[in-house]
Amino acid sequence: MKNPRFSILRNLAVPGTFLLILLLCGSVFAEPLTLNDALKMAMENNPVIKSTKSEYFSLKSARQVVEAENSLSASVTDFLGKRNMQMINYSAPGVMPSTVSMLPDNNWNSANFTLMMPLYTGGLINSQVKSAFYKEKAGEKNITAIENEVAFLVKVKYFELLFKTEEIKIYSRLVNLEKEQLRISEDLFKQGKISLLYNLRAKNELARAQQELNNKTAEKEIVFSELKKVLGKSQEYDLSISDSLAAITFDMPLSECVKAALNERPDLKTVENNLKSANEEIKRAGSLYSPQVYLMGMYDYKNNIDHGYSLSAVASLPIFDSGSRKFKLEEAKNNQEKVLSLKKDAELNIEQEIVKVTQELKAARENVVLSEAAVAEAEEVYKIAKLKYEERKGIYIEILDALLNLTSAHTRRFEAIYKNNIAVAELYLKMGRK
Repeated sequence: MKNPRFSILRNLAVPGTFLLILLLCGSVFAEPLTLNDALKMAMENNPVIKSTKSEYFSLKSARQVVEAENSLSASVTDFLGKRNMQMINYSAPGVMPSTVSMLPDNNWNSANFTLMMPLYTGGLINSQVKSAFYKEKAGEKNITAIENEVAFLVKVKYFELLFKTEEIKIYSRLVNLEKEQLRISEDLFKQGKISLLYNLRAKNELARAQQELNNKTAEKEIVFSELKKVLGKSQEYDLSISDSLAAITFDMPLSECVKAALNERPDLKTVENNLKSANEEIKRAGSLYSPQVYLMGMYDYKNNIDHGYSLSAVASLPIFDSGSRKFKLEEAKNNQEKVLSLKKDAELNIEQEIVKVTQELKAARENVVLSEAAVAEAEEVYKIAKLKYEERKGIYIEILDALLNLTSAHTRRFEAIYKNNIAVAELYLKMGRK
């Protein structure tokens, strides 16, 4: 008699085992990535993007520090100790606002509360805050610039993978054609219609084709590893792609491309924000010639027998500093001139880069059309050469040349498509887009 418990366990184990197999297969065989999937993955995992975002958050924190340090501040200080004479005591280093108190010559416990708030600084604080703000905005635009560069690298490696995949197909076909040619040569040799030389040559060409196929397969694996790095994934990550290599169209006029680039390029926006920050640094240096006016408040409490407060406006102005303020202002102005020059250089580079890439795209687009016709012609030449050789009306070198030309034509076609797509991707990059 069957054990009912064993039957129950067996019924549970079968679907459980099947589910486990599905889970394991799902982790081993990853879903093929489209280009959009790859771009999304890179934006989320690329370490360079993460590092740039951390730099931006540091700039944001620096701006918040400047705002906090130049607002209302208060501190509490307690003096507890023994003295044998009157002494001046200071608050702990690093605490703002700082406190200075005169304490008598006995055991004394004194508590102090101090507050400070700027009333007028000649624009010093406002310039500091604005300068930090524009540096933060420059850091934000730098994130976009790095994301665009990473997106371009993803496209380059993705298109290169598609190109290598097509090359493998081309050389796989060549291997099969060389095998067929070897079979034909061996049959003709057995029939005494060709010499041993042609038969050996066919074997040699088959080996050469197989070597090329092995090389292209290795090159594809290398590109896979490079794409994984850009995606922010380890080399153990199972990666496959799902698209095929097809030409991407792009029809925006040159003038529109330049206009878009000057309006959208994040690196140019970074320079512009750095220029705004430099302008604020000039204002900041100029404000040092103005008086600095602060509201100061203080309350002292001593040993339950003495306490008091003070509230006053404190104004200070340096009258001699050996030229320190002058040199700071000159430094700020020189930095402004430097950033202005960098902005002009960036604008000139953008225009030149757009012209360069559009010319490369034009050539690649024309080469795609030419390569299509070349492939059709090479296919026809190979058919004629193969037929002539089989009928003993042609020599082996003719069919060999036809095979090499056919392989070259297919390779040039996909290379033209690859270069076309890279040019389109680079044009988007130069325009400040992903």
